[in-house]
Amino acid sequence: MTKNNKIKMIEETVKFAEDLILTLENKNTNETISNIILPCLHTAKTYAEVKMFDSPEIKINLSKAAIETSYLTDKNPKYAPLYSKIRVLLEEFSQL
Repeated sequence: MTKNNKIKMIEETVKFAEDLILTLENKNTNETISNIILPCLHTAKTYAEVKMFDSPEIKINLSKAAIETSYLTDKNPKYAPLYSKIRVLLEEFSQL
C-alpha cells in the first residue's frame, strides 16, 4: 500500500470515529473517543502528512488508540469495526 493510501486510511478512520460519536449516548465513551482516540489518530495523521513515516510517534499513537478502542470493544462489541480499522492501520504502518 502506498504512503498516500495510508494517509487516506487514517482520514477514513478519523471520519468513522467522528461519525460514531454522533450516534453515541454514553458520555464516558464519547469522552474516550473524543479525548483519547481521535487525538491519537490526528497525531499519527499529522506525522504521516509531513512524510515522517519512520517516526515512532505514528505507531505509539496508533497503539494507544487501539488499546483504548479494545477496552470499548470489550464493553460493547459495536465498537469492533473502529477497533478493526485502527488495527489495520497499525499493521500497515508497522510494515514501513
